[in-house]
Amino acid sequence: MTNIKRDAAFALAFTILGIWITWESFSYSLDSSFFLRGLAIILVVMSATFFIIRVVQYRRLVISNGHSAPYFKSEDVHQLFKALLVFGLVGGYIVTITLVGFVFATFFFVYLSMCFFSGKHRNYYLAYSAILSILIFMLFFNALGVSLPDSLLPLDEFFKIV
Repeated sequence: MTNIKRDAAFALAFTILGIWITWESFSYSLDSSFFLRGLAIILVVMSATFFIIRVVQYRRLVISNGHSAPYFKSEDVHQLFKALLVFGLVGGYIVTITLVGFVFATFFFVYLSMCFFSGKHRNYYLAYSAILSILIFMLFFNALGVSLPDSLLPLDEFFKIV
């Protein structure tokens, strides 16, 4: 797979992700999601533009090669697996936030990300994930007063008191 095709696939995935984030950001009040809405719209515009540029470049490449488009190579499958892993972790993080709340979802996301990308389990990953999750929670939700995302289990309410 060429870099052009890989870039186009990546841009398309981020366009879809950006559309979904934009959709979700409009479900929150304007006061707490104004910045997120702007970033989400910028993400959609930039990734869609990059996708269009790469599709046009790929068409030129195919035409210049006499309509012979390159196919997947064996080493490309490993790179695609890594990309799918990132999207899977982010998607799982979003689903987990809606189930167990921000603190626990962030803990699991950070911990699993470190384990998957290092290929090892380290005990200090647990401590780092817990400390980072609580610090982010305290900064955004306690200090800055950002509203919590809704979840089925209101486990974050305990940390709001602390």
